[in-house]
Amino acid sequence: FDDRYEGVKGTPYVFEQFRQGEVFLKSKKKVVVKELNYNCMENEIVYLDPATKVTRLMNRFKVDLFMLHDGTEMITFVPVKLEEDAETIFAHVLYNKGSMVYKVYEKDWVKANYEGGYSADRKYDEFVDKYNLYFMKEGDKVLYKAKKSKKQMLAAFPEQEKEISSFIKSNKLDLKNEESL
Repeated sequence: FDDRYEGVKGTPYVFEQFRQGEVFLKSKKKVVVKELNYNCMENEIVYLDPATKVTRLMNRFKVDLFMLHDGTEMITFVPVKLEEDAETIFAHVLYNKGSMVYKVYEKDWVKANYEGGYSADRKYDEFVDKYNLYFMKEGDKVLYKAKKSKKQMLAAFPEQEKEISSFIKSNKLDLKNEESL
């Protein structure tokens, strides 16, 4: 009997715990939900039914946007299309002042690997957090994937190259950090 397997770590949801949120429907109705979350692996908006504590799905095609309480503030998720023929997914709005910056949450599923001579000795399956940043220039309808280097950021905004370069240098920004980006 092999009892080395330890189960699953992590969650397919953006946040470990469900949070209070608000859902804005395309019918212009606002729904306040006590326990809401987003399953970024399956692209599903989920909530806990208050009466039964069963996880239920919302019809994402009827949702215009939703907001989750993140301790101190409400964070907004809006539908975006990353590619022409791609499915619409929900992205966290990081910046919305003319140009837009979105954070797209992703999860990888890593299987347990503890058997065999060259195993990683990982005794659990795990959901691993990942994210990508995308931006849309003011007046543009194209979504660009943000490369996390100074050279690529300057290439994305050639008109403001000098200003951006001096801003990065004077503030000693690390573009691998989402706040700096």
